Amino acid sequence: MSLILPILVFAIFYLFIIRPKQAKLRAAQMEQQMITGGDRVVTRSGIYGRVNRISQDLAVVEVAPGLELVFDKRSVLKAPDAIDVDEQLSGENLAPEFSDDDFSQLHDHLEAHSTEVAPLDDELDSPEVVHPAVDEDHQHPKADGESQN
Repeated sequence: MSLILPILVFAIFYLFIIRPKQAKLRAAQMEQQMITGGDRVVTRSGIYGRVNRISQDLAVVEVAPGLELVFDKRSVLKAPDAIDVDEQLSGENLAPEFSDDDFSQLHDHLEAHSTEVAPLDDELDSPEVVHPAVDEDHQHPKADGESQN
């Protein structure tokens, strides 16, 4: 009788939490395996594109005409068919357009408030500079209890 309650709790936990998660994971894996060249996809980081090539582990996704990015296949998901990127970009959520006058005012403001930046010293690239990370004579202090020769 004392074992019935823990078994019942585990069964409920399994039926309502573990099993649905496993089913969702299997469905996502099946959907991911069905991705082929030409499919519209979205990466886990939110980049939309179209699959050009796909292998066992990698997917080459064209995100703009002539711009291909290589992703781990596990990070590429099929894009929902209902999402039309062009339609969403034509909405009211876009930033307002700037006129040529706005750009000239911005340019004038930047010119008035910019400062001259000094060029980098050539010494940084010269072989005479010794960096502690590569200095062979550089010794780290011994830890407590270590004998010093």
